Amino acid sequence: MKKLLRLSRYGAAGLVLLYALLLIPDAERSAPLSAPSEHVRPFFWNQDAYWDSLEIRFVNARSKGCDLVTILVQSAFQQWTYRLETLDRGSFAPQAPVYGEIEQITFQLGPWVGACPQYLSQFIALWSETRRAVKNQSVRWDLNDRQARETIYRLLYGGRMAVEEVILQSKPEEQPPDLLRCDDEPSATPGASLLGVEIHSGDILVSRGGAPTSAL
Repeated sequence: MKKLLRLSRYGAAGLVLLYALLLIPDAERSAPLSAPSEHVRPFFWNQDAYWDSLEIRFVNARSKGCDLVTILVQSAFQQWTYRLETLDRGSFAPQAPVYGEIEQITFQLGPWVGACPQYLSQFIALWSETRRAVKNQSVRWDLNDRQARETIYRLLYGGRMAVEEVILQSKPEEQPPDLLRCDDEPSATPGASLLGVEIHSGDILVSRGGAPTSAL
């Protein structure tokens, strides 16, 4: 019996010693340093000088009147429409120049439309068509590709940003309706009618101010 107790004590002491040894960090190993992943590297516009130039364009248009920019606005609308028709006629990779051209037209038009809100409805309509066209094109893209994700972000979010900035410059009587209807996308999830709009689980993104994400 005494021999059995003595063996038990030795066994317990051995387990304690083994546990203590396992707690000692291995000096030969260090945490691996992982390179920044393309999937987690944040996107930056890095266009502060360009935004400043657009602000100057807006101030000039508002001070000099809309008559001086009417021809420029109509020409830009035509160029925008032409490029949307181009997207509807074929399939384009996310790095195709047409996307950058649409982005440039959108931002260049913004200051003029902000100063001349009579063009606001047409501006919003063309951005809605851009949103539809880009979504249709992106169905064939590899969304693991960074260029694909950035093209979608620049045109959908960037265009929305331009539209919202223009709306902020308009008077209450000049602002568009609260509801802007786009494509009625089919959904297999349960839905409900809210203020005359059919909504489904996952449909609604609500802005959270300065947060980098949105919430349902």
